[in-house]
Parts: sequence; C-alpha cells; structure tokens
Amino acid sequence: MFDLGFWEVLIIMLIGLLILGPERMARAVRMAGLYMGKARAAFNAAKSEVERELQVEEMRKATESVRKDVDKVRKDVEKNARRFEAEADGVGKTFRDVGRQADDAAKGVASGAGGDDARSAGAGDPSGLTDQRGSDQPPAGGGRTAAGERGEPAEAAPAQQSEDTARKGQGGGGEEKRQ
Repeated sequence: MFDLGFWEVLIIMLIGLLILGPERMARAVRMAGLYMGKARAAFNAAKSEVERELQVEEMRKATESVRKDVDKVRKDVEKNARRFEAEADGVGKTFRDVGRQADDAAKGVASGAGGDDARSAGAGDPSGLTDQRGSDQPPAGGGRTAAGERGEPAEAAPAQQSEDTARKGQGGGGEEKRQ
C-alpha cells in the first residue's frame, strides 16, 4: 500500500515510543491496527464492487453480442425457410405440370390410337352417349372435353346439346333416359 519496508516501520515505532511512552504506545499500535484493518476492508469492498460492476457490464456486452448473433441466425434461417418454401412451391408446380403433361399425353395416345375402336365399341348404345371407355358417365373435368362435346366427335355436339335441352324440358335429367 505505502510500500514501507521493515526498517521504515522500525524507525516509526521508535519515534512513537519516544513520543508516546510505553503505556500509550501499546494502545496506539492497537488503534492503528484497527484503523488499518477497517481501511483495508473498505478498500477490498470497493474493489470487489468495481469488479462486480465490470463483470456485469461484460455480461451485458456478451448478452448483446449473443442477442445480435441470434437475431442474425434467425434472419438467416427465415430467409432460407422462405427460399426453401419458394423452391418447394416451384418443385410442386413442376410436379403438377409434369403430371398434367403425362395425363395429356396419355389422353392423346388413347384418343389417337384407339379413337375408331372406341366409337365402334360404343356402337351398341343406341343413343351414342357412351364415352371411349364404354361408360355412360361424362368424362372427368366438368363433363366437357376440349371440343365442347361429351366424348362424341365435334359434329355430334350440337345435336347432343339439343337432346339435353329437350330432356330437361320434359322434367327429367338425361341420365335416367339413357338406360
């Protein structure tokens, strides 16, 4: 603290002994030791308080640093999640497009290769309303094909529409009368 060596302390004690005398010197040394202990305790308390404050400040800085890192990682994860969702949507769309193309290709192969055979297979139906599969049900997808007919050639579509209109006017749907 004051950087007093052994010889300096000895000289101070001798001077105190000469000035105070042997009776008061013992009491003075006791009081000096007591005050030195209190001063040392106060100094240590202040030192530990400053160290705690520094640690708290360091912890706040570390917490801020971690919070910034977490925010950065969260933003990166959100960005990657949005990119992943967009890619997944693109893959889903591509998958649906490929499925549609496959369905269209299958329909094209079925209508191109077996179109005459399908019409002749439906020749047993006097109304001519069976589709290429031999079913009386309209094709999937709203009941109309690309040409606007119900599975018949394009020339038969207007005649079929007038038959449907006539059946509806008679109070019944066309399905019961076909059989």
